[in-house]
Amino acid sequence: MLLEIDICNKIKQELKSQGRSVRWLASKINRDHSSLNKALQYRSIDSDVLARISDVLSINFFQMLADAFVEEKQKKANE
Repeated sequence: MLLEIDICNKIKQELKSQGRSVRWLASKINRDHSSLNKALQYRSIDSDVLARISDVLSINFFQMLADAFVEEKQKKANE
């Protein structure tokens, strides 16, 4: 099952809405700017980094994933 949610895109959108940059976020989570930028570009964020990002941006990205999972299961059940 492939969830129809792009957490990396959601992170970028939230950064934009808060007027923040990937460089700013990288400094807040003690990560190298270029490696964080690559992770966001290639949609590859591990759970530890996602937890740090969620904390810094005050957004529960894990809840977004959980909600998308439930929605996807409901779609499949209704087919």
